[in-house]
Amino acid sequence: MYGKDVMETLQQKHTSEYFELFRDFERLKRDFNYPLKRVIIKPPVALNDLYQEKNGKHIKDHLSSVPNYGNTVKWRGRDKMEIDPIVVENFFTQALDKATEHMKSLFAQPALQDVKTLIMVGGFSESGLLQTIIKQSFPDKQIIVPCDQGLAILKGAVIFGHDPSVMTERRSRYTYGVSTSKPFNADSHPQLKKTTDDEGKEYCSDCFDVHVTAGQEVALGSSNVVRSYSPFNKNQTKLGFSFYASTDKNPSYVTDPNCILIGHHSVDINSSGDDRSVSVNMIFGDTELRVEAIENATQKPSKCTLNFLG
Repeated sequence: MYGKDVMETLQQKHTSEYFELFRDFERLKRDFNYPLKRVIIKPPVALNDLYQEKNGKHIKDHLSSVPNYGNTVKWRGRDKMEIDPIVVENFFTQALDKATEHMKSLFAQPALQDVKTLIMVGGFSESGLLQTIIKQSFPDKQIIVPCDQGLAILKGAVIFGHDPSVMTERRSRYTYGVSTSKPFNADSHPQLKKTTDDEGKEYCSDCFDVHVTAGQEVALGSSNVVRSYSPFNKNQTKLGFSFYASTDKNPSYVTDPNCILIGHHSVDINSSGDDRSVSVNMIFGDTELRVEAIENATQKPSKCTLNFLG
């Protein structure tokens, strides 16, 4: 309506008016509900002035000259705009559709197919449109809309901050693992990833060694998998680990498209005997993933912290 360039100028030169406009839409998002009614908004004066400077006419003249708007958007009085409810509803159609599609994809997962109750929390849950769409999309489920939905997340965070033990498990959002090398198999490994150690043995590099899969329940403060890794070459004095996360459940390589690097950790290898391996233990905490690495020969530990929530 106003144009992308006008809105960008408003954001850059009149930031307070820009944010006030979006606060008005935030209030509209919460208050707009069935039965739908025409909406009156008051665009910032700076926005109207910027439009007139760029186009040589007032926005109200533009609205009256564009057939597409017809009776759906009208200028009222000196500084107000009246918008047809169908137009306002279309503002939120994409967000509503994505919300329901995402929830349907979640309920299609075996672990969530028995869920019978939904609790709507968060600022958008105050929207009557969203509440209606959710109830229509999931008629077989009980929908609970508590008071102060917008504050529910904040209250939960405060309670959790005072007593982290109220939450005992999380469902991992990503698959977590370590980049490692495995004995090369010509039938299953790509030639580009073939490498050799100092003894001439062939290995496949960049393999994703999974510790936790996406969607898996993990108990906070406990470890799920302890894996042992050995230096690639005998003369190594350090063993470096690169930790990755992926949205795929079973990624093959850390170079796969959906894999992201989330951290590094290096362990000094002090032993000189046959066992120069290091055990890696991933421990899931409140909002972080702690990694504990132990040199098996000396039992010397080292630790690092990674982002768990992503």
